[in-house]
Amino acid sequence: MVPESALAIVDAGMPATVACLLGCCISTGVGAVIHGANVGPMDTVAVIGCGGVGMAAIQGARLSGARRIIAIDVHEEKLALAGRLGATDIVMSDGDATRDAVLALIPGGVTRAFEAVGRPATAELAFGVLAPGGAATILGLMPPGSTIRIEASDLIEGDRRLQGAYMGGNRFLADVTALSDHYHSGRLDLLSMVTGTVSLEDINAGFSAMTNPSVIRTVIQFEEKVDTP
Repeated sequence: MVPESALAIVDAGMPATVACLLGCCISTGVGAVIHGANVGPMDTVAVIGCGGVGMAAIQGARLSGARRIIAIDVHEEKLALAGRLGATDIVMSDGDATRDAVLALIPGGVTRAFEAVGRPATAELAFGVLAPGGAATILGLMPPGSTIRIEASDLIEGDRRLQGAYMGGNRFLADVTALSDHYHSGRLDLLSMVTGTVSLEDINAGFSAMTNPSVIRTVIQFEEKVDTP
């Protein structure tokens, strides 16, 4: 049961297995790019973490016309899919060398960075790869009490920003309609985001699959049961 004001309607032509992604990871990732960071054609973007939210941010950056999109992750499988979903460059995460790899691709830094991992170190990396005047948007949920350390001079002298965008700052009811249109036109690839389906009885297998680097989103398919006399 949900309030009527929170109910978004999708057209019958969108399969439930992909429509469900609009309720969280797509709205968050795409919303953060469009609403939270106002990415446009002049921007260069780095996305740290290529899970569901990170992949959505990559697609959002592509939809916004960003001229360069760098995908960063520790798994080759995720980076390969990121390339198919819109990343123009991929960087294998390698500790302190990751920042240097990004700056080698875009000297001076990117104008927009998105963190979708949920660790202080990756949040600091997002800020560390910014160009002057850039903004880092933190999407990953971190444990309570987590602390992010940044260089004060980069914040003040470089006029860089560190910000959050809870649920991507999305405007859900309006966004669902727009995202549905992008899906039907082929501009938003939702099918590639669903890497597996399970029944409710196999939900534990779905949770276990989250550790597999080839998995982005596993969707539970509910079977409608009809009572018989």
